[in-house]
Formats: sequence, structure tokens, C-alpha cells
Amino acid sequence: MTTNKFLNTFASIFATSSLLIATPSLAQSGERFTTMLMRADSNRNGEVTWAEFAAERTEMFDRLDRNHDGYVDSKDRPRLHGSRFDEAFKALSQLDSNADRRISRAELQQGKAPSFDAADANKNRVLDAKEIASVSTLR
Repeated sequence: MTTNKFLNTFASIFATSSLLIATPSLAQSGERFTTMLMRADSNRNGEVTWAEFAAERTEMFDRLDRNHDGYVDSKDRPRLHGSRFDEAFKALSQLDSNADRRISRAELQQGKAPSFDAADANKNRVLDAKEIASVSTLR
């Protein structure tokens, strides 16, 4: 993998991981969250279901779990650009329900997603076009 491709991939992973679990009070970027939601919209119908959002979380986990041991932890930290991994891992650490300093696939899948929940104004587990458009106001 070229350095440039690696940087782009890692930047995408960091942005996704931060937005998938961060609380709205962290003043996340509405534009970055909207980009992530568009990536999650697998059927391209302009809506993001909870299932599509969960699938994006799983794909993100797979990208971060570099050694494929079923956990995202310090062993997955790349030598180059490790500080970006550290930031992503810090954001994910909120999901570490058993405090073992690693995130399992189950912890990610079962963990809360306050950003999605905050955007889902009608609480139907589907973000429609209006809800997606309003994410820029989430803080």
C-alpha cells in the first residue's frame, strides 16, 4: 500500500470511528458525519437504517483490527502514523465495557451510538434525508 493511500485510508478510519461513537457534545463535524452516513447508505436511497449504520461500524472495526485477532487494541497500532490510531482508539475506548483496554467486535456491535441516536429525531432507527441534513447542527 502506498503511503498516500495508507494516509487516506487511515484518515477515513479515524473520522469514521470518532463519529460512530462520539457524543454530540464533542462538537463533531456535521460535514464529516454526513460523509460517513453517505458511505453507510449501502442501497443509495438517501436514508440510513440502523442496520446500514451498524454495517459501517463493523467495516470500520475490520479496518482497525490490523492483526485480525478480533480486537482493536495497541497491537494494531501502525508504526507510521500511530498517533492517528491513538486518537481513533481513544474514541473507541468508550465502548470497552469490560475495561480490558481492547475493543472486541461484540463491544463495538453492542455499544451505544449517541451520534446516530441524536440525529434520529423521530427515533425510528432510520435517518431520513431531513435528519441527515440536520446533523450539521448537532453539537
